[in-house]
This record gives sequence, structure tokens and C-alpha cells, in this order.
Amino acid sequence: VTGRLSWRKLVRAALLSIALVGVLLWLSGFVFRTLVPHENDQSKNLFSARLHHATAVVHLDKLPAPLTETERRRDRLAVILDRKSIRVGVRSDVLPFVFTNLQGELVGFDMTLLHDLAQDLDVHLHVVQVDRSQRGELLDNGGIDILAGGIAVTPDNVNFGTFPMPYLDQTAALVVPDHRRGEFTDLKIIRSMKKLKIAVHSEYYLQRLKHVLPDAEYVLVDSIEGFLKGEMPDVDALLYTAEAGSAWTFLYPQNAVVVPEGFRVKVPTGFLIPTGSDRFYDFMNTWMVLKVKNGQIAEAYDRWILGQGVTAQELRWSVVRNVLHWVD
Repeated sequence: VTGRLSWRKLVRAALLSIALVGVLLWLSGFVFRTLVPHENDQSKNLFSARLHHATAVVHLDKLPAPLTETERRRDRLAVILDRKSIRVGVRSDVLPFVFTNLQGELVGFDMTLLHDLAQDLDVHLHVVQVDRSQRGELLDNGGIDILAGGIAVTPDNVNFGTFPMPYLDQTAALVVPDHRRGEFTDLKIIRSMKKLKIAVHSEYYLQRLKHVLPDAEYVLVDSIEGFLKGEMPDVDALLYTAEAGSAWTFLYPQNAVVVPEGFRVKVPTGFLIPTGSDRFYDFMNTWMVLKVKNGQIAEAYDRWILGQGVTAQELRWSVVRNVLHWVD
């Protein structure tokens, strides 16, 4: 009898475990479908990626109080070191620089560098989500010390802060409906198009593109998702970058990224910090040089842009491999 009871308990426990695993798998699928608009192998790989060296203590906070007038008169680096924390403002949907993976962690190119920065300063990493409209005010009043998330070095962004040495040169590209990508492979062909309409995410690059395609019509957009979702049927293409645009096309695979022949524009990208903090500015420049020299920038590039250092399956989400064709 005892043997039978033990066997029944064992079977019951096994069935309970199977049911529990089934529920967990269903929940994980639900979370994935909620976070990721299009469930496919590429988006699964991208959103499963994790930081290799997440060494800093991270706090995901609401916006902290501004610095006092006395603190604002000090160099920001001194404030950071005394406070034992660095405040970073991000948008959590800037692929592949800052985004939330399936484990609920903030990951990406910039997050890798920010963990290294906090570790090198021996401070905690406080991350807050901010809107573009808040960037200048928060950098100035001390609500944040750095704005991160694939920030392009442009004159309009310099109005809100200062860029130390950029960590990356992105490549300007066009995001187009996948079935039309063959129409945008050459700048000469694009120039011959009638009634061409292009969405642009930056005033600076809008003006730059007007010199290249003077006959096109342009629309300035705050968010690229309307175009990616097909909600702008009258717009033919979106000017973006190959690195960021390719990551977005994994979520919206009805789009493709094209770098037209004859169109080679680099987009320097970096961290935005407060204006007037000379010591902080000098530190960030020196720190970035060290990251380049010791290979940590290259490691982040390989991980988040090339898709290296992961499984063979994950290589399918490589930006440079699939779009720029710079590697075999």
C-alpha cells in the first residue's frame, strides 16, 4: 500500500510539474507577444539577447529631483562622485542601443557602455525614462547626467547639451516597404522618381537630404513606428540608419533597409551631457578613448551591431551582415 501511495504521489507531482511548466511557457509566450509586435525568429533572437557584463547596480527610477542651486554650480562629475550614482535618461525603445529584453532587462549597445562607465566610476547606475522634449531641461537642472540611446550628433541636439567623443558612426539608410526595396538600390533611380515622399526623423538630416534629393517631398516625424506599421501609405521611404533601422525591421518585417548606391552619409552617435561641466566633459572624452583602445567599443559593436558572440541562429539578426554586406 505504501508503495502504491508513493507512486501515486510521484505521478501527481509529475503531472503538477508538467502543468506548471505549461503555464509558464504560455505566460512567456504571452509576454513575448505583448512586447514584440511580430513574433519571428529574428525578433526572438534580438529580444532574448542579454548583457554579457552587467556589473553595475542598476536602479530604474522615476525622475529624480533637480539639483540644488549649489550643486548646479559644481562640475557635474564631482556631484556624481559625491552622490555615488550617475543618472542616465533613456527611451526604452531605441533599438539596438537601449531596449527591454524578454527578461525585462534594459540591454543594448548603450547599456553595455553605461554599465562599464558606472563600474569605472564606482557608482550606481540610475536609469530613468525621458521624453525628447525633456532632454535639455533635465540635463541642465541635474535630473539626469547623461542622455543615451543612439543620440545623433547634430546641431539641433547640441542645443540641449554637449557631445563628448562619439562612440559610433552609423550609416544613413532608407527604410522602405519590403516589396519596394528594389526601387531604392541606386540614388540615380531614386532621383528619377515622381512625387517621391520621404519621412525624416531629424531636422538636420532633412535639410541634408534636400540637397541630395531636391525634388522630393518631406515630412518630419517624431516617431518612426507610424511608418513601420504601414500607417503612412502616402510616404515612400523613411530616412533612418542601417544599424537602428534593421533592428526595427525585425519587429516589422514588412519593411526593409536599403543603403542606396551613391548615398554614403555617416551619422556620428554618442552620449549627450550637460554643457559647462568641463571636468565631466574631459573625463568622458578620455574614458571613451580608453574604451576604443582597449577594445570594449569593438566588443559592444560586435555584440549589438554585428550579432557576434552569440549562437549561429542569432547571427541572423546581424545588421551589417544583412544590410551593409561588410562581412561574410
